[in-house]
Amino acid sequence: MVVWSLSWEHGSLEVHSLGGMVAPIRFKLNGSREVVPFRVAPWVDDPISKKVHLPGILHNLRGEWPCVPFGAPRKIDALRQDLFCMDEPLVEQSVEQSEYPHGYSSNNEWKLVSTDLETIVIECNYPTTSAIESLRRVVRVDPSAPRVDFELEIRMRTTTDVPMGLHPTFDVEGGIRLMPGSFKFGMTFPGNLEPSSQTEPGATFTSLKEVPHKDATSADLTTLPLSDKTETLLQLCGIDGTFEVHHLSQGFISRLSWDSQHYPSVLLWISNAGRPDYPWNGSHYACGVEPINSAFDLGCRASKAPNAINQAGVSTIVHLDKDTIWKTKYSITVREA
Repeated sequence: MVVWSLSWEHGSLEVHSLGGMVAPIRFKLNGSREVVPFRVAPWVDDPISKKVHLPGILHNLRGEWPCVPFGAPRKIDALRQDLFCMDEPLVEQSVEQSEYPHGYSSNNEWKLVSTDLETIVIECNYPTTSAIESLRRVVRVDPSAPRVDFELEIRMRTTTDVPMGLHPTFDVEGGIRLMPGSFKFGMTFPGNLEPSSQTEPGATFTSLKEVPHKDATSADLTTLPLSDKTETLLQLCGIDGTFEVHHLSQGFISRLSWDSQHYPSVLLWISNAGRPDYPWNGSHYACGVEPINSAFDLGCRASKAPNAINQAGVSTIVHLDKDTIWKTKYSITVREA
């Protein structure tokens, strides 16, 4: 694995070749105060021998990266089949490889294309059996502000439809408050995510302050970490392309901005010490704020088929043409609270 870095007046960052992941980003506020919004998993420095059974995505889990296709297809216990179907066959060249959760590029090495004082450009070439040819991402710092801009380009071998997403993952140490932009509706994960999960499967809601739970109550999930050990996935559908995270003890706010036509939902992954096995060890706390065009992380089949989200008018798939380079832009910026 190779690490590339940038430093500028308002911070510094690292880009890792494994997964093309970006973190840490160390922003400077008021010229000197350093804040670090993204999570770096505590096991990244464990010996390779200990991590050998893990998918590549978990070896060096950190920060932000693109997921193409988005999802980790797997058997879901008690999946709400009335809401999502995972039996629709794929008829075109496959982009879905079960050994690569969140896509080939999330689990494999990227190569450097170019770099200068403000920009790092990297690329990942997919296997020849994939409908996806390559991903290229640009990481660019703003010389005048505590801001990082990202660009993603996708080249295809075959025209097809693909669920996709971005995976910013925030540190929750010291407490955070989730402040989403305007959204149409929210939905809880439509099955049993983990034994520790507490939300009512496939329930809808309009506010993170009132998310339905299995015991027929509702819970306020705006402030993390939670008191109970649990894992939670929520999809906020029809969101306006903005999301802010208030880092409470550190007194700053992170703001994500993206193109809501490309990513009309955001998936919230609330990892609250709810997974007991290695590498999570019942002690992993983080929050993924993940812009997506997908049906949760259920993969290609569920996202392409009619489902409870796309039938409500919110896209769960991206059409990618082999003759057109698909491009999108997004950013993270921080400010004093």
